[in-house]
Amino acid sequence: LNEAFECPILIYTAKLHPEYESLLHILKHFVFQRLIRDPEMQHIEFKGQNLLIELFTAFASDPLRLLPETTQAQYIEAQKHNQGMRIICD
Repeated sequence: LNEAFECPILIYTAKLHPEYESLLHILKHFVFQRLIRDPEMQHIEFKGQNLLIELFTAFASDPLRLLPETTQAQYIEAQKHNQGMRIICD
């Protein structure tokens, strides 16, 4: 029981039985080593990161031409507070 939360449902903490918690730890370690850290998966992630950087750069180069009309209005308003890049990022 954690009284620090205002929302009543958040005061409870769910815990796994130690046996299942140990199994979960083993499975997480396996997934991390065999999938997430796999060189091929890392290559795919790197390509995805580069794609996002290129998209951001393109939108930032001419936001009022490339952003959808609804987002353009948000961008213009955000630029008044020097926060336009936040809109592009979102």
